[in-house]
Amino acid sequence: AAGGQHTWSKMASFFMMEAPSASLSDDLEAQVLKMMARMPHWKKMTASEENSITMKSENDSSTRELLPDPLGDEDGAHRAHPCTEAFQLLMRALWAQLDAGQASQVRLDQLTDLHRPGVDPDLRDTLEYWLNHADGDLAPLNKDQLRRLLNRAYVLLCERFGPVHSDRLLKHAADRVRERRPGLESALHALL
Repeated sequence: AAGGQHTWSKMASFFMMEAPSASLSDDLEAQVLKMMARMPHWKKMTASEENSITMKSENDSSTRELLPDPLGDEDGAHRAHPCTEAFQLLMRALWAQLDAGQASQVRLDQLTDLHRPGVDPDLRDTLEYWLNHADGDLAPLNKDQLRRLLNRAYVLLCERFGPVHSDRLLKHAADRVRERRPGLESALHALL
């Protein structure tokens, strides 16, 4: 229990005054304190620890700015996972060649395909989330998973548009990614 109290104390300190990126309004501070008061470890915090946090937050009236979002840097978002980034950009480039209705239908086909037998539930959840929030970043996946997903996407395109048109769509998408992100050439090669 003592370790839990220490953890909650550190968390409270982070929220209340030690986070150089935080700019907490009085309302937000009150909400954090209420939330923490409902947690069992917080309730066990000693009065002196609670007073220390409250006094520090009251004495610290300086305005602070948020640090930049580490995932907001598109160039750095998947630097450690170039195949994931290549797959993501390739899929977006494919969808961009289609009108909104067709692109939506292709994503729906992909979502439906994830429910076929043998699809890993974690992979299904990851892809479902990304396909429903395609403006966000896809969680990093391994090269073999991405290669299989791209193959399934191609099969679905062929079923919907035929192999000739699907080949063109995939080629144009790959060319677009190569043009915009030449550093992903080897990752694209690994997927195609």
